[in-house]
Amino acid sequence: LAFMGGGGVGLISLFFAGCIIPKLGSLQAILVASMLATVGCSLMAMAPLSPILFMIGMLTLCSSSFGAVAYLQFISARVDVSQMGAIQGALSASGLMAYIIGSNLYTALSVGALSEARWACYLIGAGLMAVACGLVAILFRIRIVPTDDDE
Repeated sequence: LAFMGGGGVGLISLFFAGCIIPKLGSLQAILVASMLATVGCSLMAMAPLSPILFMIGMLTLCSSSFGAVAYLQFISARVDVSQMGAIQGALSASGLMAYIIGSNLYTALSVGALSEARWACYLIGAGLMAVACGLVAILFRIRIVPTDDDE
């Protein structure tokens, strides 16, 4: 039931991506999504304190799914139309590789860790998300790339 609720929130987030991304711009939408993901993983790591924190964290994490659409828009605005298929293929392959590595790493950490330390998997995820969030914030701040759609 918990994962179905998260999936529902993720689908709603994707549905509203058409409203969120034009309002914020693709780069700022990526920044907001990465902040939501960081907060979500951090709350999920606090689950030993209260199970409700895990649920709130999971729903927060799932609500960041519009970031994938924003990322695709951000990249595709900077690529020649003739190269769009190659870019989408590369992004799909990268996402699949991250899923394969991430799910195996998560499983190994969950199985190998003591029951009290299993929540540390989410802390690792929150740390990685925080690094990604910082990189997006730096990119947003220095604006190396053209930002025609980010106004």
